[in-house]
Amino acid sequence: MGSTGTVTERHGGQEGPGRAGAPPRRIGVFLLSMLVFSFITGLGNAPALAESGLNAVFYLLLAAVAVLIPVGLVSAELASGWPRAGGIYLWVSEAFGSRTGFVAMWFVWVSALVSFPGLFSVLVAAAVFVIAPGLDGSTWFLGGVGLVVGWVATLFTFLGVRATGIVTTIANLTAVLIPALAIVGLGIAYLADGRPTQIDLSLGGIVPDFSSLAAISIAVSAYFTFAGGENAAQYVTSVRAPRRVFPRAMFLGATLCLLVFVPVTVVLAATVPRDELSLAVGILQVLKILLDTFSVGFLVPVFAALLTLGACASLPNLLAATAAGMHAATVDGHLPPRFARTNRRGVPVALLLLQAALASVVSAAFFAVQTVDLAFWVVTVMGLQTTLAYYLLMYAAALRLRRTQPDTPRPFRVPGGRVGMSAVAGLGFCFALVTLALSFIPPDQLGSIHPAVFDGILAVVLLGTAVSGLRLAARRG
Repeated sequence: MGSTGTVTERHGGQEGPGRAGAPPRRIGVFLLSMLVFSFITGLGNAPALAESGLNAVFYLLLAAVAVLIPVGLVSAELASGWPRAGGIYLWVSEAFGSRTGFVAMWFVWVSALVSFPGLFSVLVAAAVFVIAPGLDGSTWFLGGVGLVVGWVATLFTFLGVRATGIVTTIANLTAVLIPALAIVGLGIAYLADGRPTQIDLSLGGIVPDFSSLAAISIAVSAYFTFAGGENAAQYVTSVRAPRRVFPRAMFLGATLCLLVFVPVTVVLAATVPRDELSLAVGILQVLKILLDTFSVGFLVPVFAALLTLGACASLPNLLAATAAGMHAATVDGHLPPRFARTNRRGVPVALLLLQAALASVVSAAFFAVQTVDLAFWVVTVMGLQTTLAYYLLMYAAALRLRRTQPDTPRPFRVPGGRVGMSAVAGLGFCFALVTLALSFIPPDQLGSIHPAVFDGILAVVLLGTAVSGLRLAARRG
């Protein structure tokens, strides 16, 4: 185990890494909140939740309390107390040593790698839904074109954090907020006009039937919908006054996420028949229904273009942030020195290329799955489970640092002292464990898949990530 002092020294002083050529701190509250928003959500997760009908409202509100609040509060305190590059790696290293920190960062990295195929499939499916509808169900086509987009996005990240941040902000405004407002506005008009709905819109339809775990297991997508905001800490060294800006941006981005996602999911569930709902192109399905209803169906290709371009534009942000955390671990000697090299904009080029190559290998498995919906769900759950693993370590680190480093200045603290931290981090920890258990249950909504096959695939990825991370951490000199 490395000492906390060693980690602090290697990553510079309290306000930044102190590395020559580091990006200037120019990111303010608005831009960072847009980055947080992009990490937390995209409209692509809404169709999975819409499968559960109006129950989705219950799941989203529960996730807001048990995911958004703990992750937002805990990561805001950790980022304000240790405002340096590294994020999860740095925080866990401060609490438990750099080897445990590397294992946590390894889970972050694998979570991103296994999530990329799902992201690629959504953005490509949005395009072919309009251009060539027959291909939106082909895993080979979606995966192949998606890989090309992934590599192009990787090359774009070489331009640096400022460029990716600006492009991500534009992508959120055009590809998330505009379609979301259109869906909600047209959806209200659709329902007010007395059109037929696909779900029970009474208050009684909100509470799920907890007698069937398979029926509610799709609710784990609500957790994944609101996960990821902590990744914005990777930009803390490029932020103007990070101790003040980061907490504000975290809560602004998270609140915007909740305000957008709940009504969009309800409208989607109410308008698209459940047996026709596609996890990959569900957003375009609801837009097509609503636009055709009001005789403006000619706008469907416009929204398809917005969703596609927006998804492509948001990819560099995710790719860069994931590589930034691993770069901090590489600087500490967990990977060969060549991966620590950066270009003149401070971008770890070698790490990004390695990341893209590994994502390509992982994406190959996507081609072997027979249906897009099943493939999408499997990679979603893989990403969720690896995310849950590093969240457990993050919560444990926050609790330990309150005890071992109580005097470290924290301009933002979880309210209530140690009791407040124990309650917030404890809630997050317990909910993560429950969600992890539920994620091993194949949901009824996705058709038949043998539970042993489903669980076997997930267990191999989860245990393989843990073992490989521990082995790599142990090789550090």
